[in-house]
Amino acid sequence: MTRIPKCADLILNKVSGAPGFWIGNVIVMAGVPSIMQAMLDEVAPKLKIGIRMLSETVRADAREGDIGMHGEIAKAKPAVAVGSYPFFDPQHGPNTVLRARDAHKLAQAKRAVEKGAGASAVGKIKLNFALSRRKQGFESPRERQQFQ
Repeated sequence: MTRIPKCADLILNKVSGAPGFWIGNVIVMAGVPSIMQAMLDEVAPKLKIGIRMLSETVRADAREGDIGMHGEIAKAKPAVAVGSYPFFDPQHGPNTVLRARDAHKLAQAKRAVEKGAGASAVGKIKLNFALSRRKQGFESPRERQQFQ
């Protein structure tokens, strides 16, 4: 037998019978996925729906350190949350994930990231690569001319 607080509303469990409960904004359900899904189906229609959170992802085929504009964008667009998450497939690099409730502000931030991850990041990557090759003595005559 489960102890359930007096002020809790029960959540019907059609799979195993043991109910979950709901107190304020806390919902307690079973951890078994099939049971939790059945309980979530009971609860979902009763959940309050607020302003939708929108999300955009920009992939950068570059090293995360070469794309140093996340802090600048976060300061310039305080209504947009900015995160950087690595990916590993045949290449590796960061995905910049932007989240906001305002579609216009999200689109502006996405353009800023795309612009920053485009020309400036590619330029930084080429420069950093050339400088590291130069330090190691591996530069070509063409690179030597380009960066003198």
